Amino acid sequence: MLRRVPLLATLLLAACATAPAHPAATPLGSVNLLTLDGKPTQIKDALGGRPALVSLWATWCEACAGEFEPLARLSGRAGSLGAVVVAVAVGEPRAKVAEFVKLHQLGYAQLVDEQFHFADSLGQKRVPATLVVDRDGKVVYAGGVLDETALSALERVITGRPSASR
Repeated sequence: MLRRVPLLATLLLAACATAPAHPAATPLGSVNLLTLDGKPTQIKDALGGRPALVSLWATWCEACAGEFEPLARLSGRAGSLGAVVVAVAVGEPRAKVAEFVKLHQLGYAQLVDEQFHFADSLGQKRVPATLVVDRDGKVVYAGGVLDETALSALERVITGRPSASR
């Protein structure tokens, strides 16, 4: 029985680690990212003071591929509401990501975090990860796959409605 206690504790901690986090308005910070053509930029420049949904992804991630079409549709709708969708590819060379984006015709904004600096600064250790950012550049929601909870959080920052109580 003594051997099972550490295993059980490990499994419980792992389960907790994968649950969506709801940060208390964590600032995005000023980590340098790359555009697909290799220019350094910061996420705040891509957001331009607009509410945003930021999706962290990787070319090898099957769950991320399932989000490409919904993110493209959301990008069009968000733009008409004064918001933006930005995808950040993590942990891969910019050239590989640029080739992948071109091949799959991903038409929404893309940035690259080759060394995980952006993801690490926000405590994001998995992909896909979905962040909702308010006009002040603060993460008000962090979760895994794009889902109704993330979309509701985005709607709240677009409309200026307060968050639902947790």
